[in-house]
Amino acid sequence: GDHREIVRDNAHLAHPFAITVFGNHVYWSDWRVTAIIRDTPSATVVFRSRQPRGTKNPCEVNNGGCSHICLINSPTSRLCACPHMMRLRSGPNKQNCLPVNQTLLAATSTAIHAVDIDFPNAAVFPVIAGKDIQNVKAIAADHSKATVFWSDDTKKAISKVYLNGTGGEETVIWKGTCFIENFISAY
Repeated sequence: GDHREIVRDNAHLAHPFAITVFGNHVYWSDWRVTAIIRDTPSATVVFRSRQPRGTKNPCEVNNGGCSHICLINSPTSRLCACPHMMRLRSGPNKQNCLPVNQTLLAATSTAIHAVDIDFPNAAVFPVIAGKDIQNVKAIAADHSKATVFWSDDTKKAISKVYLNGTGGEETVIWKGTCFIENFISAY
């Protein structure tokens, strides 16, 4: 699908808590980014003889009633979750995901964070960080293309990343002497 993430270094895997294999996917949670991340490994060996037998799967039928991601909570219950840039609909069922309407971007010198304005404790996407982000001075977003831009004073460059996980970090402008203190987004 379009929702891919590449785990490159410890900046993307800072505080993993739990990991499981379900179907063709590996899922893990990370406490630093408060996210559940899914990957399809190129080679996985799972020995069925070591898996518990007779266990019911509450996500097996109709994805457990979840619109996007179904997580097994116990042998008889499940929790629904949403991909990046979405959140669970409020209410008793919490089965359907809605797009995030307003996002606040904030940056430290080495990382870019995003939170849902309506739910400030919820991360909208994992923290953008890594060895290639050295000294962020300014950030901007193109909502229509789900892209985040930033200037890096150490690299003397403007870079971008697509929030849907396609591609990787890409340098947009590389001028050996550029110094950008701020961006303005125009729609």
